Amino acid sequence: MSPKVLNLILKVLDANGEAVFGPEDIAAWPEGDFEEALHTGLLEEAAPAEEVVCPGCEEACLEDVDFVHGDRPEDTRAYVICGQREDIGRVPIPLESLQRWAANKSRAESLRLDADRKRAKEPVSMRGFIEQYCRPVGPGRAQQLATRILQEARRKPVKLKLPPTTNKATGNRKKLFRPADLRAKWPQYKRVIPWLPDLK
Repeated sequence: MSPKVLNLILKVLDANGEAVFGPEDIAAWPEGDFEEALHTGLLEEAAPAEEVVCPGCEEACLEDVDFVHGDRPEDTRAYVICGQREDIGRVPIPLESLQRWAANKSRAESLRLDADRKRAKEPVSMRGFIEQYCRPVGPGRAQQLATRILQEARRKPVKLKLPPTTNKATGNRKKLFRPADLRAKWPQYKRVIPWLPDLK
């Protein structure tokens, strides 16, 4: 599953306490992500939508959905009744457009932890570390702080020592570090540069 979709689900969960998605949401996801979310148990089928935007005219009103249940499940029909215009009346709604899937909270938290553990092993630039592992700073501030750290590491006598890099930085390539190494050295960096942000 792409990090984009997992992060979206987690973000909606954090904001609302639940995350429910319909066909129009899922259509925007990368191919295969929805199927993987179902397969892993991250998404589960939820109750169908109880209100929809009525497609009966250009007003696009939000209306309650009424269901007519037949003897067999496949005989069920859904519709809305226009409350604005007398010439429209009952408007059929395709059942597939009412489908909803909800995030399983415990599974989402498990995947969040897995993603955090994986991310913690991925090398980052100094700016990336500040943006991902420190408390938020203002726009453009992360780059300024990263530059200050790298400059301070070149000063004599040495007060601030950088950990080993994971790559050979040449030209425009940035130095990359292991997040765990930077975490261990962060208290030292804050003693030299007191205005560095705290770790999360």
